[in-house]
Amino acid sequence: MPAAQPSLAALRPTLDKLPYAVLATIRDPVQVIDRNHRMVWCNTFTAEGRVWRAEDMIGRICHEKLFDRATPCPDCPAGEVFATGRSRVQEKMFPLPDGSHRWREVHSYPIHGPDGRTAFVVKIGFDITPQKREQNRLEKYLAYLETSLQDAAGDGPDRTVAEARERFGLTAREQEVLRLLAEGFTNLQMAKILAISPHTVKSHVVHVYDKLGVGDRAQAAVWAVRLELI
Repeated sequence: MPAAQPSLAALRPTLDKLPYAVLATIRDPVQVIDRNHRMVWCNTFTAEGRVWRAEDMIGRICHEKLFDRATPCPDCPAGEVFATGRSRVQEKMFPLPDGSHRWREVHSYPIHGPDGRTAFVVKIGFDITPQKREQNRLEKYLAYLETSLQDAAGDGPDRTVAEARERFGLTAREQEVLRLLAEGFTNLQMAKILAISPHTVKSHVVHVYDKLGVGDRAQAAVWAVRLELI
């Protein structure tokens, strides 16, 4: 005979621990705080150059323990969640001891009490530093590219968009490929739209990159906008 399955009552202690067991597996900072910003639960995590242990933080005031502040942080997402009862996602920058900083995307979720008010807020701060650095790098590159194009094409009435296109020597087909590329189509999709082989599309993309002096789709897309192809 198959072994008897445990009853729901027998499993209740395990089920009651399940949410915290799941939260504890998250490697990023997780805190459950009450309306006084006291941490009633948190995980052990590494952030801002040090290890934060749960046993040292549970029962402590969040802004006092984590940020050495006497009052809540001005941009504390939990305050808004307590006030509105709605979840919130917010990007926050955290300084490091060496003078650098890291970015976290803080997700805050309300836990409602029997009276319907938000009794607790769960905060999870996911590290997005690599994405922010890449975003900043791309924004700086795009700004540089914009300036370079303005220098190349000039701002006077004698330098039209058509003249700028002619300057790069893009063929009509290459302009079509650049337009579709900037609109997000893959090489295979472009091949179907233009009724040519994927190999031919790839060749056109290489020629477009060479003529524009770019190395990826994002950079090419900027030129497509400036050349009014999209």
